[in-house]
Amino acid sequence: MVQIVVSYRRNDTKWLTHRICEHLENRFGVGNVFLDIDNIPIGHDYRDHIRQTLDSCDILVAIVGPKWLERDDSGDLDNDADWVRLEISTALTRKIPVVPLLIDGTKMPKVKQLPEELSEFAYKQAGTFNSEDFKNQIARFVGLLDKLIQTEPTLRAKSNPEPQPNRLDERTQPAAVPAGENTELIKLPEVKKQVASNQVSDLAMSREFESVTLPGSEEPGNAEIRDFEDSSFESFETRDGRRIRTIRFFWIAGLLLLSIFPVIGHGQNNNIIFALWLAGVAAWVIWEIRTRPSGNL
Repeated sequence: MVQIVVSYRRNDTKWLTHRICEHLENRFGVGNVFLDIDNIPIGHDYRDHIRQTLDSCDILVAIVGPKWLERDDSGDLDNDADWVRLEISTALTRKIPVVPLLIDGTKMPKVKQLPEELSEFAYKQAGTFNSEDFKNQIARFVGLLDKLIQTEPTLRAKSNPEPQPNRLDERTQPAAVPAGENTELIKLPEVKKQVASNQVSDLAMSREFESVTLPGSEEPGNAEIRDFEDSSFESFETRDGRRIRTIRFFWIAGLLLLSIFPVIGHGQNNNIIFALWLAGVAAWVIWEIRTRPSGNL
């Protein structure tokens, strides 16, 4: 971004200069407008400080008010150590664009009114500023600065940097499609959905008997797994039913044999046979209770 240094005299346009700087910061950014560059560390040469500040400067705006040429305690252009003189002369020497801004009808200084090193300043095209119409005047002055920036190639390059190309993640870029092939590109969200569906199917196959989804469970995505598990358990239940019916048939047949054995054996060992018969009946009842599905007692 373009950087601007504002030069002024405190006894001339102090308050107006601060208002102008606030609007320049709104346009060019805080940190790109420099004011009061004489605020230097103790023990440092202020001439070096001014030169270092102007090294990074792109435009110098010189606020010229009615008292700009007056000689008083705050400054004197005839003095080699005058702040305003150092700022403007340094900018002129380094070919930095200098923009005089004449406040409230102030006339541009003549060459004979300026030190020799500031003679070029008298030939600079100046802007005018009427403080009574501040809003319109500041908008016009900012527009003039923008126009100056666009006419200077180096300033235009700083004001409008070339946009950097965005580096997309390689994973989001589609693969190159060979010429002549009719290949349909799949969007990333659709690929993620297909991968998730495949993972659900693999999970159902690998854990088909580990868990049973209870009726009434409404977890999304478990419908296919529940149907697969229910059908598998149904086949097991059918095989278990045939095995239970076979065991029940032979058990009843054994009890019937125990019942008719006393008749065949002419009453011998009836007590033992009766005890075996009762034990068989009791075992049958217990077995029926344990093998009967819960809820059907």
